[in-house]
Amino acid sequence: MGLMYKCENCGAVFNDSVYKVVYGDEIAVCPKCEQEDFDEASQCEICGEWCTERELELCEDSIAKCHDCMTEGEKEECRTLKAASLNMLKLQQRLQ
Repeated sequence: MGLMYKCENCGAVFNDSVYKVVYGDEIAVCPKCEQEDFDEASQCEICGEWCTERELELCEDSIAKCHDCMTEGEKEECRTLKAASLNMLKLQQRLQ
């Protein structure tokens, strides 16, 4: 199947972008809405919904879940881990 993409503008999921010429440059765009704003997509291992990296979390049980399939506890755990990672990154930047 290859890589899949999801458009941030219209939500379309596709495996092949189309190209259009803008000011002499050929750019990849969504085949449905022709916008440039799309990212690689993966499927939620619970419901099968195609999601971008921002919409999926790898939970403690090593299952990639969309935010709709996560329990409240999993969502809180992810927020805590992200906050801890951000704090560690800030500390490392200060020490440099």
